[in-house]
Amino acid sequence: MKPAPWLPHALALLRQYCPVPEGVRVVEVPRLRWWGDAWLPKAGGPFEIRLVRGIGRAAGPEMLAHEWAHCRAWWSSRIDHGPAWGVEYARAYRVLVDGWRPRRAK
Repeated sequence: MKPAPWLPHALALLRQYCPVPEGVRVVEVPRLRWWGDAWLPKAGGPFEIRLVRGIGRAAGPEMLAHEWAHCRAWWSSRIDHGPAWGVEYARAYRVLVDGWRPRRAK
């Protein structure tokens, strides 16, 4: 099945401006308890983000930014929605939703 129309561009932006060294695999699934979730990598593999198929352009980028922030923040903190996550969410949100383009990736 083809990915949501907004997803490839959003992933390219996050990979450029908010890179995750191990990589992130994003899959769309028919249903979840929430709109999306993220998982730690197994044995050095990439993180995995699952998004509900059909989430759409209105909520999809925000949910992707939320889950992407977990992947970046888990390097410095295992607190799910702590200060490190907040910083990473703000960065990903600004890139995806606000159109911000930082001079260099961090």
